[in-house]
Amino acid sequence: MPTFVSRVFSVIVLLAIVCYLIPDMEEQQKKQDPPRRFTSIYQSNIVSLPRDLKIIDDFPYQKGKNSRWRMDLTLPLEASSQPRPALIFVYAGGWSGGNSTSSYTKAGPLHYARKGYVCVSLFHRLSDDTSFDDCLEDLKCAIRWMRAHADKYQIDPRRIGAFGNANGGSLVCLVGLMGQEQQVEPGRDWQDQSSELNAICISAAPTDYQSWPDGIEHLPRMIQLAWNNRAELEEKVARVSPINYVRADAPPMLVMHGVLDPSVDVSQSDHFVEALKAAGAKDVTYFRSEDSGHAVFLRDRTQTFPMMEEFFARTLGYPQGIKVAQR
Repeated sequence: MPTFVSRVFSVIVLLAIVCYLIPDMEEQQKKQDPPRRFTSIYQSNIVSLPRDLKIIDDFPYQKGKNSRWRMDLTLPLEASSQPRPALIFVYAGGWSGGNSTSSYTKAGPLHYARKGYVCVSLFHRLSDDTSFDDCLEDLKCAIRWMRAHADKYQIDPRRIGAFGNANGGSLVCLVGLMGQEQQVEPGRDWQDQSSELNAICISAAPTDYQSWPDGIEHLPRMIQLAWNNRAELEEKVARVSPINYVRADAPPMLVMHGVLDPSVDVSQSDHFVEALKAAGAKDVTYFRSEDSGHAVFLRDRTQTFPMMEEFFARTLGYPQGIKVAQR
């Protein structure tokens, strides 16, 4: 027993000495290794919510039970004496993935809502569950919903723009370039409204599926197209290629693409911009980055972010009477 007590006492004494020395060791370490000063801000998807905004998450834009017929609505908390321009953000994900909480489709609406815009982050059906036509119709329906509820949310129906990255940009282009007769599908909601867009910004977007480097036979892996023979596939691929809808009265366009893009070849945007100008489109801006790949919009954000902001301010305008938040 005396031996056991002696050992316990020795352990207690040793622990006391360690506890006494640890603070001193930490202090010495601080002197040797001063706090690191970070020269850049870590980019994450966690965004603080400004108190001057109203955010309505998971809001339905179409009648029915499909869980993807939802949008996140972000708008200024303070009422306006004038209707506001609106922006709809469409996420990337290769048609089979993605959601409105990822990357810029979450941060972008917060930024623009603080500047006076009414912003929507869109959920839409995915190609794993349905056809490409349904994905396209979801976007059109969401835009029609915005016009149908313009008075309630102080949206100016004449000033609705859209941003889409990758496949989201392809959807945005199709909707923005389609003629009025192609805007509403039979049986869909809000048929008394138009789904036209008044300004479009796209980044790293496929615009000509007919010229896909791997061949159109590989496209069903990206977008769900039902086809029975080669001729039918070619017809469907032509129908979903934005380049086939270019027109002189196209809405203002801002196109961004990286030369090093391994997913969507830069020639897609090269030819698309050329086709728009050849058709007589009067407001086309092209940012072609020599050093960026598929993530050109985020990688070159010191250029792309202010470029897009100035583009929408010019083509849609800020609401009158609203103080524009500064950077």
